Amino acid sequence: MSDRQKGIIPAIAKVFPCVEHRFCLRHILENMKLNFRGKAYKDLLWKMATSTTDMYFQNAMQELQKLNTEAHVWLSKIPPKHWSRSHFSGRAHSDENKIITGIHGYTLMKFTSFDEK
Repeated sequence: MSDRQKGIIPAIAKVFPCVEHRFCLRHILENMKLNFRGKAYKDLLWKMATSTTDMYFQNAMQELQKLNTEAHVWLSKIPPKHWSRSHFSGRAHSDENKIITGIHGYTLMKFTSFDEK
């Protein structure tokens, strides 16, 4: 899991070619808040991240577009395969996929990024 640092994504892909790389939702939210503030944005981002189907994800994206077209464009640039459950491959298996509290008290969603088989 990362904050989308430029060099880390290709480095992880090279060293761990079979690993599904996921982005930290807290970091996406913090970056989003630089331009788009408010509970509505946080709630929609969380709704998209926890969506279990593409249909639910797309519905939440449409809600964001209605709320703010610029926010929708901004978020659309981040591939959902890295941060939304609806787009995860299903290759990562763990009982650890649950909501946790991070070290700074933020509510995070913990997803494993490896196959435990």
